[in-house]
Amino acid sequence: MFIYSLALYCILPLLLLRLVWRGFKAPQYWRRWPERFGFFKVHAAFKSSKQKNVWLHAVSVGEVLASRELVEQCLKKYKNINVVLTTMTPTGSDQVRRLFGGRVFHVYAPYDLPGSVNRFLKKIRPDLFLIVETEIWPNMIVKCDQKKIPTILVNGRLSEKSLARYKNLPKFSSFIFNKINIICAQSDADKKRFSALMFDNTASNNIIVTGSIKADIKVSDAIRKQASGYRKALEKGAKRLVMLAASTHKGEDEIVLAAYKKLKPLFSSLLLVLVPRHPERFDSVAELCRQAGLVVARKNKNDLVSDLTDILLADTMGELFILFGICDIAIMGGTFIEHGGHNPLEPAAWGLPIVSGQSDYNFLLATQELMRVGALSKANGADDLTAALRELMQTQQLRQVRGQAAIDYIEKNSGALDKVIDIVEPFIQKK
Repeated sequence: MFIYSLALYCILPLLLLRLVWRGFKAPQYWRRWPERFGFFKVHAAFKSSKQKNVWLHAVSVGEVLASRELVEQCLKKYKNINVVLTTMTPTGSDQVRRLFGGRVFHVYAPYDLPGSVNRFLKKIRPDLFLIVETEIWPNMIVKCDQKKIPTILVNGRLSEKSLARYKNLPKFSSFIFNKINIICAQSDADKKRFSALMFDNTASNNIIVTGSIKADIKVSDAIRKQASGYRKALEKGAKRLVMLAASTHKGEDEIVLAAYKKLKPLFSSLLLVLVPRHPERFDSVAELCRQAGLVVARKNKNDLVSDLTDILLADTMGELFILFGICDIAIMGGTFIEHGGHNPLEPAAWGLPIVSGQSDYNFLLATQELMRVGALSKANGADDLTAALRELMQTQQLRQVRGQAAIDYIEKNSGALDKVIDIVEPFIQKK
């Protein structure tokens, strides 16, 4: 641990320079630096001996959204808890405030330096530490272990690529993972990979397959009503065929736009809803669309969407899930470059046919299963994507069949959240 911590202190100037650099594109990175070193004013409720303090760490938007129902259920079920939800990114921070308001305490997670983590733990005094997915920070885990704070990894996933990386430092990795009290793995394959990191066989017994809490997605009546109203406002009585490209990264927008330009002459009512993953790219993506000769409306500016509009650029944050509800076909970003993809279960919950690229290691099991039931198809590049979309656009019946397969998969695989709460409950109720 000493060598790891020393290495972090040595690269700390680079971390700060990275914050400065990212701040030129997203100025929020220039703010609230003291929080990243454990300096912040804690809510008075966390000082009460009558309340249990639960620390949940979700690195960014995706993890915050994944943990939403877990937090909601815990707040509803346990009246004696305070929840602090930490993130690493400003977009994650904004999402926490948007979803929970003042019901949870939010602060940036401390850098994984011994002093920063110690200051954080002294202020928050957590009784339980929940990590969402595989956001593994050694000092956080070790310091919690030293202070007898149980640590649970929720929605744990470990790709072959990550496993190989951890195996480069086998003793160190085993030391850290053995400090986690319980690992709630998404699949049997994830459990097997986690077990491969454990030198202590008894620790492997604490890896429990719960499934993915991301499959416990419920589209509420309120959200359906909101999406329906927005779709009607877009169409203004003239039926349109809407495809949505979700969470695109640099290099993917060009692929989606190339497919759109080939499809538009065949389907004159086609509208593309384009949702870039990172807000600092909104302006550059808008310019890219204009350079392609396409008519763009920007959602953030409340631009009018007319019959002539080719693209609705969703340059807002936290609205992707609702936007899935206004489209007929979903394209998953992060899959047409080597990034590992984003959550295909969200469009599946809306009953949408899904088209993905080849890079899906972040959601391998979900992608494979959605392909197996016929809800998702894969494409490789602009021509492949065009062909896959054309097939779906030619017949509403095919879209309905694949969409129903997606809904059936979600309904069959829900229940992970209940399993996780059953695991967490003894730690919350423990005196």
